[in-house]
Amino acid sequence: RAGESIAVDGEVIAGESLIDNGLLTGESAPRRVGPLMEPIVYAGSVNTSAPIEVRATATGRETRAAKLMRIVEDAATR
Repeated sequence: RAGESIAVDGEVIAGESLIDNGLLTGESAPRRVGPLMEPIVYAGSVNTSAPIEVRATATGRETRAAKLMRIVEDAATR
């Protein structure tokens, strides 16, 4: 739903929306996603405009956001 964070890495299989990837990329402009355009979404992104249906490709520790957090934590302990 619009306004909610995406909980998994995945592929949009239904619907179209604008996604804010600022947490992962630092970009301020939302990106349009949908099954017939850019279908890939990442955990931690925010769905800003319309409902979409996402098929999960990674969850929990396997998401891109979790991997980035591990890299940051490793770098902080060196």
